[in-house]
Amino acid sequence: MKKLLLAATILAACFNASAASVFIFPTCNAFQGECTIYNSSGKDINCNIQLSGMTQKGRPVNAFEYRMLYQGMIAWIRVFNTDANDPITSLQGTANCNTIN
Repeated sequence: MKKLLLAATILAACFNASAASVFIFPTCNAFQGECTIYNSSGKDINCNIQLSGMTQKGRPVNAFEYRMLYQGMIAWIRVFNTDANDPITSLQGTANCNTIN
């Protein structure tokens, strides 16, 4: 019985130490071609960040980046357009983040 109780305690401790999802919503500025994310979760996190947008002539712009953000850290993710006559008109960002054990 003691072994069973010990195994249950260890198993519960393992589940408590697992990574948890953190919801962060990037703030994007199409004129500058960048999105900003801020870690206000109080924990260190890993994030997969994706930016997608469109230029005035309908060309897609995309970026994907992996970042580790410590507590209170800010990250900027940028996309660039090489055609000065075709500015970026829309930009959206998504961040899928998890806490670090």
